Amino acid sequence: MIPMDYGLIVAIYVGTLVAILAVYVWMGLALSAVFRKAGAPASRAWIPIMNMFTLAKISGRAESPWLLFIPFYGIYVLYLFVAGVSNRFGRSNGFGVFGPIFFPIWASILGWGSARWVGATVG
Repeated sequence: MIPMDYGLIVAIYVGTLVAILAVYVWMGLALSAVFRKAGAPASRAWIPIMNMFTLAKISGRAESPWLLFIPFYGIYVLYLFVAGVSNRFGRSNGFGVFGPIFFPIWASILGWGSARWVGATVG
């Protein structure tokens, strides 16, 4: 029999859980800042599905946010939403390519950086 080190398994599990929670809090804070600049309620950034629906709304795109749940195609739809929001902050589509890959960093740059909302105010 191979002895099992359950302490290591628990440590890996807890470490992963802490990392996921840290990224969730980071994304929530960054998206709150983005939504605040866009004129949308900042509290929507903390609700997992609602934050993507709000992102879709402020992007000005006509695609349904439910398309995000289609495998592989959802990445393209997320790019459309991120590029739309980037454009409304006066950034290029190239900056939008950066968004789906490094979403928390993208939201941090827009939310906490010097970017100003130039699109329509969202209610």
